[in-house]
Amino acid sequence: MLDTKIDTFLAVAKYENYTNAAQSLNMTQPAVTQHIHKLEDYYGCQLVDSSKRSIRLTEAGLLLYEYLSLQQANEQQFRNLLSKTIQPLRMGASLSIADYYLSKIINNNIFQENERLRISVENTKNLLQKLHTNELDCACIEGLFNHEMFEAYPLIEVPFIPVVASNHPYANKSITLKQLHEFPLVLREPESGTREILENWLEFKNARCQSFKEIIELGSFTLIKEIVANSTAVTFLYEGVVKNEIANGQLKKLPLKEFNLQHPFYFVFRKGDPKTKHLLAFYSQLNDNFKSLDSL
Repeated sequence: MLDTKIDTFLAVAKYENYTNAAQSLNMTQPAVTQHIHKLEDYYGCQLVDSSKRSIRLTEAGLLLYEYLSLQQANEQQFRNLLSKTIQPLRMGASLSIADYYLSKIINNNIFQENERLRISVENTKNLLQKLHTNELDCACIEGLFNHEMFEAYPLIEVPFIPVVASNHPYANKSITLKQLHEFPLVLREPESGTREILENWLEFKNARCQSFKEIIELGSFTLIKEIVANSTAVTFLYEGVVKNEIANGQLKKLPLKEFNLQHPFYFVFRKGDPKTKHLLAFYSQLNDNFKSLDSL
C-alpha cells in the first residue's frame, strides 16, 4: 500500500495548485501542504517551488515525480494481479431459483459489483451438504431444511401452484385432490426442493405421490413443462417457472380446491462463518434485487 503522501505529491504535480489538489483528494489545503513538507523533510531537499504565483516542481521534485509515477503504476498492476488470486464468493442456487429468478436480476448491480462470484446450480440437498463441507459459502434454496443448523434469511415468497395443459379435461374446473389422482404426476427427482415441498403438502393431506395414476421423474423444468403441455399429466411448480407458458396459453393454473400454498426462498450460510459480515452485506444487496421481482 503506497503512502498517502505519495498520492498528495502526485496530485500537486498534476494540478500545480494546492487548492485543486486538496479538492481532488477530499483533503484540506493545510493537510496537503503538510504532506509536501514531510516529504521534503524525508528526502532532505525542496521538491515544490511555491515562491511564485504558480507551483512548479524543482529538479529534485521532477525526479521524484518520475519515480513515484512508476511506483503508482506498479501498485495498480500488482492490485490487478492480486485480485485474480482472491477466492471468489461461492454461491449455490437451486434450479428453480437459478433459472427463473436469479436470471431476471443477473444484470443488476448485485452481480456487476461482485465480479468474483461463482454460482453452482444443484438440488437443495446437495447445496446444504456442500455448505456443511465448506464447498460453498452461501446458497439460495427453496426446499425444507433445519433452521437450527444454518443462518437463514428470507428473500422472497412465491406461489407454488398445480399446472396442467390448457386443454386438460379439468383445466377450467374446480376439482379435489382425489379427482386429480386419476392423472399422471410429473415431478422433479428425489431430494429436490420443489419435490420436497409437494411431498410435505401431500402428507399433510394424507396423500402421497404414489396416490397418482403414474409418476414421471425429470430433472429438467423444460422437459417437465413440455410433457405436461402435451398430455393429461399434472405438475406442481413455482409460479415464476411457468409464468411465460401460462401467459401464452400453453399451460394453465389448475383451480385445485383447498390449495393455497406459498413458499419462501432463503439465503443461507453456515452458523459462525468467519465471513458472516461480508455474507450479510451480500444478502442485503441480493434481497433488494429479489424485491424488485415483485414489479416484473
